[in-house]
Amino acid sequence: MSTRTRLGRLAVGAVLMLPLLILPATPAASATTSLNVNLASVTKPATGVGEGVLYGMTADGTQPAAQFLTPLTFNAFRGGGHVSRGWIGDGYQFGAGTQADVNSVIAQARRLGPSVQYQVILSDLYGADGGQPANTMWPCDNGSCANWVSYLDSVVGALQSSGLTITYDIWNEPDISIFWARGMNSTQYFQMWDTAQREIRRIASGARIVGPSVALTPQNNAGEWQTWLAHVKAAGTLPDIITNHDEGDGDDPVVVSQAVNSALAAAGVSSRPLSANEYLPQNQQTAGQNAYYLARFAQSGYANAMRGN
Repeated sequence: MSTRTRLGRLAVGAVLMLPLLILPATPAASATTSLNVNLASVTKPATGVGEGVLYGMTADGTQPAAQFLTPLTFNAFRGGGHVSRGWIGDGYQFGAGTQADVNSVIAQARRLGPSVQYQVILSDLYGADGGQPANTMWPCDNGSCANWVSYLDSVVGALQSSGLTITYDIWNEPDISIFWARGMNSTQYFQMWDTAQREIRRIASGARIVGPSVALTPQNNAGEWQTWLAHVKAAGTLPDIITNHDEGDGDDPVVVSQAVNSALAAAGVSSRPLSANEYLPQNQQTAGQNAYYLARFAQSGYANAMRGN
C-alpha cells in the first residue's frame, strides 16, 4: 500500500479556432501550425471520479481544517488503521488498541459525512499493515478461523453500532506477501475471504463489501484475478464493489477498467461498480500526472478512485 484539482465543465456552443504558434528553430524557419480544437464536442462529463483519498486525515478526524478539506469535495475515503497495532497488538482480542482504531474510523466518517463512501480496511485494523511481527497469527492459520470470526464480530459490530454507513474492505493487497504472507492463490486466503464476507453479511446485512483490492491489474496478474473471480462466484461470496489499485507505471484507468470488466464477463460475474481505491502514489504526485489521471478516470468505467497518499 502506498502511504485535485476539480475538473470544470465547459459549455461552448461553437467550434473555436486556436492558433498554436511554433517558435522557429532557426532564424530561417518561419512556418506556423494551427490546431483546431472543437470545444463543443463532449467526450464525457466530469463526475469527480478521482476525488477520493487514502489516509488523508488525522486519526481523530479534526485535520485538515475545513478551509482545506471542504473545497476538495471528497466523495470517497479509505482508511481505518495505523492508530495502534490493532488486533495483533492487543494479543488477538478486542483491546485498547483496536478500540482506538475503531474510534478513529467513527470520527473520520462523521467528519466526512454520509455523502462520502468510507472504505474501512479491515486488514489494517487487524494490524497486518506491513509492520506486523514475524510471528503473526494470520486469519485461519492451521485451518481455524475462530479468532478471525471473533475479530470481525467485535470490529464490525462496533462500527455498525455507531449508526454510520461504512463500506468494508476485507483485505488490502493480498497479492503482496508483506500484507498477506499465506499467498493469495491458497486455500487459507479463500477461507479468510469467505468467512469475512459471510460474517459481515450476517452482522451488517445492508453494508457494502469491496474487494479484492489487489495491487496488480488483470493485465499484470491474470492468474490470481481469474482464480479469485472463479472462486467467489462459485462460493457465493462476491463483493458489491470490485476494487483494484492503479499505481503501476502505465496503469491507464480507462484500459484497466476495461480489463477488469472483461475479466468479470469472462468469469460469468455480473457487472458491478468499480473502485480504484489506490492510485497516484507519492512518487507520481506531479501536475502532469494529476491531470492525466483525473482526465482518464473521467473517461473510465470506475465509480470512484482514491489517491494513494
